[in-house]
Amino acid sequence: MTTDKSKSHAGFTLIELLVVISIISLLIAILLPALGKARESAVAIRCAANLRQMGTIVQIYTSDFNNHLPSMQLPAALPGKVGWDRYWFSQLMFGMGVQRSGGAAIQAYLRSSIFSCPVLVRNGIWTKDRTGYGQNYYFVRQLISSNWTILRETHLRRDLLIKPSSQLSHGDRLGENHMTEHHAPQYPDFERHNGSGNMLYFDGHAKSLKRDAYTTSPY
Repeated sequence: MTTDKSKSHAGFTLIELLVVISIISLLIAILLPALGKARESAVAIRCAANLRQMGTIVQIYTSDFNNHLPSMQLPAALPGKVGWDRYWFSQLMFGMGVQRSGGAAIQAYLRSSIFSCPVLVRNGIWTKDRTGYGQNYYFVRQLISSNWTILRETHLRRDLLIKPSSQLSHGDRLGENHMTEHHAPQYPDFERHNGSGNMLYFDGHAKSLKRDAYTTSPY
């Protein structure tokens, strides 16, 4: 005669459940900052890639326009120009063959293009006039004139730049589409990517810089 032995299936006790929940919470607290930094690093890498591609387009532009760089903006009196499409990034964009296909369409293209920093797009502060990058007008000021109209409308000749590998071309800039190296309120944005800013130099290379590691370009 066989006897069935009842098997007890004990579940988790309340204390055990609380311990498991505590461990999971601790792991989340440890991993979330690391995941956040990894995400920010990925965005910074994409931004730097934008600038490197922009450097290539600037070189193509100078080849097509007799060694002249784009001006900070075109004269307001030019026909068919309405604000933002006079800026340096519009000159590069249209110079590479992008068609003016209407206001909304071309703005949508600009927003998703290499001329817009992904941080501004993600954070909802992107505008067609403030795309997150600025063109450095420091060299026009130092080599040509400090007159504001001349500053913004001069197409500087590339051959005036004697040390392109150490001369700043474009970079992260918040609030304006231009920047300079002689006036602190218009400095590049050195805080955008985990306490650093991405900068493009006239030889086409881009790198991340902290404010204390930055030195003014020679001219």
